[in-house]
Amino acid sequence: WTDVYALAAVVHYAITGRTPPPSVGRLLNDTYKPLVEAAAGRYSHDFLAAIDRGLAVRPEQRTQSIEQLRQELGLEGLVAPTTVLNPGPQTAQYGGGQPTVARAPLPPTTMAQPTMRPQPVAAPLAVPAATTAPVPAKGNGAVIGIGVGAVVLAGLGFAGWKMMASPAPTPAPTVAAAPTAPAPGPVAAPTPAPAPVAPAAPAKFEPERELDRIVQGQTAGYGVRAEALKTELSIKGKDEFKFKVTADRDGFVYVMGHSPDGSLALLVPNKNSPVVKIRKGETYSFPTKDRFFLSASEPVGTSHLLAMVSATPRSFDALQPKADGPILSFPTGADATALAAKFKGSNSALAGVPKCAAGAADCADEYGAALMKFETVR
Repeated sequence: WTDVYALAAVVHYAITGRTPPPSVGRLLNDTYKPLVEAAAGRYSHDFLAAIDRGLAVRPEQRTQSIEQLRQELGLEGLVAPTTVLNPGPQTAQYGGGQPTVARAPLPPTTMAQPTMRPQPVAAPLAVPAATTAPVPAKGNGAVIGIGVGAVVLAGLGFAGWKMMASPAPTPAPTVAAAPTAPAPGPVAAPTPAPAPVAPAAPAKFEPERELDRIVQGQTAGYGVRAEALKTELSIKGKDEFKFKVTADRDGFVYVMGHSPDGSLALLVPNKNSPVVKIRKGETYSFPTKDRFFLSASEPVGTSHLLAMVSATPRSFDALQPKADGPILSFPTGADATALAAKFKGSNSALAGVPKCAAGAADCADEYGAALMKFETVR
């Protein structure tokens, strides 16, 4: 069912020029428009319905095998086309500039009772260069979602993450705050240490590099620590993402997630908890009691979560995030690169900027940050 989802996502992109919505948003508020509606009339209803079933966000509702998918697509009994140099009368030309192919005769039973009526083949869609769809991962990884599936607020619920009798899992390594700048040499009057500066923005927006830039550009002494309670999460076991965040200063908490498929989102705060703030030495534990939590889902691979604690609330409008259920999804690829190029701040555009109160005399861009990694497995 993992490969079925991946293949169906590729077909969806080939038909529409867009990837399906991220799974984290679909589980909470499914905005997926079925292909039987979006591409009606261009392809057969049975073909489009089969792709829609392959893209069911819940594995148990999805086509369960490649064999079943072949049947639903009406491919049983068909013979693969072969390229011919001298096409005969039965040769069909597909698309502009594509190879000429001829089909071998179908078995009599298939001709007598076809499982799917052939439809005219449309010319390939012209996809703009700025399309931001991620490249499908190798192997069984799907191309959709954020790598951290979200559990439906009321309908789906969750089966429960049972604490086992075995020893507690080893916490993931935490990223310490940037070291304090060296003390100045002997001078008449002490001078303040320079604030850390994030590396210069690269020509291309790459989420993992931007997360690293945020960590490197954090304020010295903020002391943010992020601890993952379990770093290897099983999809079959419906494991959840659980972590704790502490800081040596008061601040507002922000958590961003980057999944193996390239999706990038602001997970905390969200519509369930619009403002999340902790005091010095206090621990923020995720999930909270706001009924929003994340469980392991497709695709498998490494998910990166960044925890920020900021002295002031922050605005991420520079990257023009869009609401996706209760969370905000950031653009990636060429769209993100173009927006980041217009950003005037010294740090990453993904870090946002402080939202200062009108007339505030002191509104420094100060924050601490730490990274966490989770491996999603089957």
